Amino acid sequence: MWEKDVSKADISVFTKPAKQEIQALRIGVFGLTGSGKSHFALTAPPPVFVIDTEKGVPPLIHRRGSPFEDKDIRVADVLATDEYGDVDLVKSLRKCEQAIEAAAKYAHEHPEERGTIVLDTASELWGWYGIWLESEGATRFTKSGEMLRVEWGKVNRPYTQQMYRLILSGWNVVVTAKARELYTRGGEPMGVYTMRAQKDTEHWLDVVLEARHMGTHREFRTVKNRLKDTVEVFKDPTWCDVWRSTVGSENEWCVKGDEK
Repeated sequence: MWEKDVSKADISVFTKPAKQEIQALRIGVFGLTGSGKSHFALTAPPPVFVIDTEKGVPPLIHRRGSPFEDKDIRVADVLATDEYGDVDLVKSLRKCEQAIEAAAKYAHEHPEERGTIVLDTASELWGWYGIWLESEGATRFTKSGEMLRVEWGKVNRPYTQQMYRLILSGWNVVVTAKARELYTRGGEPMGVYTMRAQKDTEHWLDVVLEARHMGTHREFRTVKNRLKDTVEVFKDPTWCDVWRSTVGSENEWCVKGDEK
């Protein structure tokens, strides 16, 4: 079987890639509650399609003095409840998957609009996959009843599929996540945080920012930038600030001066 596959190999599959103008950015933002992750996501180019897992976006849009009141922001509330009003996390997971698919499909059908898809948050999506796995998907356990680690492969695949739907949409993407603090081997907190999501999430993104509330303002620090090999700190940034710094040129939407 292997020899058959190898015999079909053709060196022509390797080509020199042409230089391409950057049309969209895939940005990840993680931080503690109140660090400005969702607000930053809403400053991206419209139309902004938000997959809202926490019911946190509508208050940002409609609060007094909000700069987003008249912006084209469309929210998919994917947090589902059962007939008794209790949260149904497995149903929420399915609604989240459907919303991502719908947004990606719209983006493919309307490439000229070059809007933004926001997943707010990847932490919830990954957590819901874990809940589904523990409640319905897992089939292999230890003698003591603990789920085998290999079972996580069952949710790595669908989570990866959702991420690829986002990053291959051709639109801008903003993925928010909660922060997870790292600990020493002795169990001591390090004061260092990382994205609380599936371990490969940062790998799929162009830029990853850590957001922190500094009391009088919010700071976003570059954790990763595939397009620029420098660490930067942004004060109360908009999406356009990150675009300019990363791409080195103006974005058509930002030029209009409507950086809300």
